Amino acid sequence: MFFASDSPHYQRATQLATTTTPAGNGAVLTFGTPNTYPTILNQ
Repeated sequence: MFFASDSPHYQRATQLATTTTPAGNGAVLTFGTPNTYPTILNQ
């Protein structure tokens, strides 16, 4: 999931992400496995 670095959720998203891949003006973040996405993103 892509988050722009100027997004208000960017800081929290990078804390919850299991992997972070810098991309342009933000980062592509991976949150666990597909069946844990809702649990992680609802934090």
